[in-house]
Parts: sequence; C-alpha cells; structure tokens
Amino acid sequence: MWPRCRDVIGVAQIQTDGHGFGDRLVCHCIYYALHGEAKTAAVAFESNLLAYVELLLFILVSMTYLNAMEERGVFDGLRIWLLSRQYSYRKLFWITGVLAFCFSTVISGLAVA
Repeated sequence: MWPRCRDVIGVAQIQTDGHGFGDRLVCHCIYYALHGEAKTAAVAFESNLLAYVELLLFILVSMTYLNAMEERGVFDGLRIWLLSRQYSYRKLFWITGVLAFCFSTVISGLAVA
C-alpha cells in the first residue's frame, strides 16, 4: 500500500529541516513522482540543481580572483594610496563605494567569461 502524499511530504519536510527552498523542491518532486509525473519531477529537480551548481561555481571563481588580488597586495596598495591622500571620512566612504562597485563588476565579468 502506498503512503498518502501528505504523509510523505510531511516526513520529507521533517527530515530536511522543514524550511528553505530545497525542502520545497524535494517535497514537490516527491509529490509529482507519486502522482505519476516522474518526468516533471526529474526536470524540475535537474534544473534547480543546475542553478545551484552554477551559483556555486560562480562564487568559487569570484573568490579565487579576490584571493589572487589579496595575495598580490592590490587591496593593501589601494588602502595605502587612499590613506596617503588624507581624504575626509565622507570622501573615503564614496571612493570605497565606487571602487567596490567597479571591482564587483570586473570580477563578475571575469568569473562569467
């Protein structure tokens, strides 16, 4: 005898900590699989897994670039250059904000390419 869908989904929520996007994905896949739509469940699971893997690889590459920049002293040189100019706190705030925006754009472009 097959268990009822809501019982299976309830057990899946308990075993996967009961909250978060991954839990809903698992529950929906189980629901579709039990209702004879295993192909729909497989496609949904595969596409979401692919999205997570792409995000993980993007973050890994971005952190690699940042680590390489840190090892080469880019940020220390930038800090020394900014402090030697003796800017006010307001100017430092705006300069670092613009630099962070520029660095994030460049690193994002390098990671995606």
